[in-house]
Parts: sequence; C-alpha cells; structure tokens
Amino acid sequence: MTEWIKEFNIKLLCNLSSLDFYCNNRSNIIEIHLSPNDCNIRLFSSNYRLSFSNDRLFDFNNLSVKKGDEARTEILNLIKPIKENISEDLESTKLKYDIPSKIIEDFVYNFNANKIDLRKFLDFDVNYIEYDFGKDFIKNDPKFATEKRFKLVLGIKNRYIKIINWVETKKIDILLSDNNEAWTENISDVKDIIANFHTLDQRYIDIKKYIENLINTS
Repeated sequence: MTEWIKEFNIKLLCNLSSLDFYCNNRSNIIEIHLSPNDCNIRLFSSNYRLSFSNDRLFDFNNLSVKKGDEARTEILNLIKPIKENISEDLESTKLKYDIPSKIIEDFVYNFNANKIDLRKFLDFDVNYIEYDFGKDFIKNDPKFATEKRFKLVLGIKNRYIKIINWVETKKIDILLSDNNEAWTENISDVKDIIANFHTLDQRYIDIKKYIENLINTS
C-alpha cells in the first residue's frame, strides 16, 4: 500500500440533501454516501474491494454478490473494526492538535449502514458542515510541499464560516462567504455570527467553542 493510504485522513460533508464521509485509516479506505433514501458504502484495502448498496454487497476481488440480511451482516462485521480504529485515531488527533471531534465521533459511533435523517445531523440553524483533516499542498510553495491541516466550514443561516488551521506551522485562516464559493477575511462578522449561534447540541457546542477560541487568539 502507498504511504498516502497509510496517512490518517478524514472528511465529512453534509447539507440538507446528502452526507459524504471519507477516511483513510490504517491502510483501509472507507467511503460513505447517504441521502434520505439511500446508503452506499465502499471499502478498499490490500485484501478487498467492496461496495454495499440497496442491501447488496459486491465483492470485486472475488466477483461475488451477497444480498439481504447476509449482505448487511457482513458489511457491519467489516466496518466494526474500522470504526473502532477511526475512533482511536481521531481521539489521538484531537488531543495532539486540539481540534473539535464530537461531530465525527457521533457519526462514526452511530453509523449502522442505514440511511439517516440529515436534519437530525445538522443543528437547527446549520445548513452545511464540512470537516476535513489531512495533508494539503502549502499555498505558493515552489517545492509543492505538503502540511497537515484541519479545514472546517460551517453554514449558519446560509452564511458560511471557513477555518483553515495549518496545525504544524500554527497558521490559521478565518474566512467568510455568502455563497460558500467567494471568501473574504472578516473576523468581525464571523465573531457576530458565532456569538448569535445558539445551540444545545454538544456536537455543535464543541465546534462553536473551537471557533471562538481561534477568534480570541487571532
């Protein structure tokens, strides 16, 4: 397996219509796509290439298909140790780099290969969340060097806050957008949006505190 597959990398994107989750973890890759009416899972490692959808498990290495309860039981057995490993590595990453983790912890712990109500995953005023930890190219670096970074995008009442924390060099970008495309630096507006973001959901309290701490120290 190549080194980039061994590198811990985790990403989740969720809006009101779909949720996508991706993780490289200990030479396993898991991809999950969820919508109100669908659940698709893809698993890759040196030992298998599998796809689960509509209660059918496709094994691309052995060219076999399992269906119904047999397929569901096997996919749940396969993802159980992967979920445990992700939770362990996420905890150590959180402690090392001081990043929020409850939103991912909750998703990984509760995921059981079923479609979900996306409104329950998003807080009342939240219409979008993107959580992304991994390596990325350093901007304007002539040698195309990479560095670990944590990127968080939070859409609150259709205004979007983006945090990019280059966790090794401690460089932090705090950006704001009205469309999740064009970004500007506006610490004052970000501070006001977060101050007026009221939630009782521990997953989003965790994120709110993280953003507040970055604003107060920037």
